[in-house]
Amino acid sequence: SSNEIGFDSTPGILGFGVIPPNESASKLVELKNFGNETVKVKIESSGNLAGNVIVSENNFFLDGDEAKNISFTAFAGPEAGRQFNGTISIITKKV
Repeated sequence: SSNEIGFDSTPGILGFGVIPPNESASKLVELKNFGNETVKVKIESSGNLAGNVIVSENNFFLDGDEAKNISFTAFAGPEAGRQFNGTISIITKKV
């Protein structure tokens, strides 16, 4: 049996494009536990992206064969043309 969590990791899936100053943009990502055991999911971000992205839900459990849509919302702030870079890590642990 598989104990992996699966999601579309296509490069650019969380690319928000150009966001006008003081505006935001959101992307949905489906997380699915393809295994049979419950896992705890923790989402972390790093880089200058970290302070500008809000995750709809964090530190949650996914039962076996359960899926959940998570929204990532990026906020541009007052500066026009600012480039955001960083990494979003989705960490899973069997419980």
